[in-house]
Amino acid sequence: MALEARAAGRPVKGGLLIAAWSALLLVGCAASPEVHVSETPAGAFEASLAPIQNGFVAAWYDTRSGHGEIYARRLGADGKPVAPERRLTTGTADAFEADVAPLRDGFAVGWYEKSRNGGLTAKIGAWSPDGTSRWVQTLSTRGRNTLVRTSGGLVFAAWIEDEPDDRAGVWVTWRRTDNVELIPPRRVAEASSVTWNLNAVIDPDASPGNPRAWMVFDAKVNTRAEEIFLVETTEDVDRVVRITPDDGARSKYPDVALSQGRAALTWFDMKDGNEEVYLMIGERSAYLSGRPPAWKRITSTSGHSIGAYIAWNGTRFGLVWCDNTPGNQEIYFQSFDRDGSTNSDVQRVTSTPAQSGIPAIKPAPGGFALLWNEYEAPPGDSHGTNHASHVVFRLIR
Repeated sequence: MALEARAAGRPVKGGLLIAAWSALLLVGCAASPEVHVSETPAGAFEASLAPIQNGFVAAWYDTRSGHGEIYARRLGADGKPVAPERRLTTGTADAFEADVAPLRDGFAVGWYEKSRNGGLTAKIGAWSPDGTSRWVQTLSTRGRNTLVRTSGGLVFAAWIEDEPDDRAGVWVTWRRTDNVELIPPRRVAEASSVTWNLNAVIDPDASPGNPRAWMVFDAKVNTRAEEIFLVETTEDVDRVVRITPDDGARSKYPDVALSQGRAALTWFDMKDGNEEVYLMIGERSAYLSGRPPAWKRITSTSGHSIGAYIAWNGTRFGLVWCDNTPGNQEIYFQSFDRDGSTNSDVQRVTSTPAQSGIPAIKPAPGGFALLWNEYEAPPGDSHGTNHASHVVFRLIR
């Protein structure tokens, strides 16, 4: 039976230096003021964002209750809160890495929980627009780093399962929005114990009756160091290809976006001796052929450039990342056309005494919406729970 019927019932070397970027703070783009999303007196981390009707929904993990719990809040089109914060989890385990996706009437969230004895559990759930829980499902009692993507009446979920002998696997499942399982969980790719990031997109050009997802991750699998892998998964077939060469340099934390037959993939890499952001943009078919598009180095800085994420809007891709060359970790943005040419300068988005955390990016009318956390900690401590942190939203056009 077709899945659709069953469903019906996340510069080249020598480029600009950060020293020059600081002079470009929000120059060349129209940026809205920052909007504070979270109201916690403690820590709010790992922000995730999803477009919904007339606005967005933000999700994060929060330590105001003494340990990590997942919170969410609805935002208007300008990013300003239009509803109270909602606590989505109420367990005794720490809940981490919320990943939020829109539903036709509400939103879905994937996350994982870590118990006091170290056990990991991959979870997914759905909530109404006002934050009322509809259902919560355990995907795996050995899973972590859950992601969720949605399309029409379909929910795609993926996670990492740790295995004996320092191995790990990537698992996926397709469900209906009312939590009816459409495709049972299955292992689609080899990962590793150092794999801590999954990102994916449901192919907008695939047939509704045979949906297809692209998923990217880094892993040390028959390679000297972590490299970037791509999985194309459908109801019946899984194809896995390695995107980056086995060069002994760590390639980490990829993200992928699709638009009109084109695919953009970003990550950060140690191939030139420092953590720098790289980008590929090209025809989708090239990625699966074993001959991926040529990469472009986006950053050339003395600091660490990490946490690159990408989204498309119309005919352009927006890329956002972090860099700590100024002392604090700050956020930067640049946009590209569908052929990979730049159509904006590098723009520094933040300039704060806090550490600006890994950002999320989504399309917005006329531009892009960014969400991240501001961690009030000294340089070198960009993530943790010992200092206050709050979630922040900003529009860039």
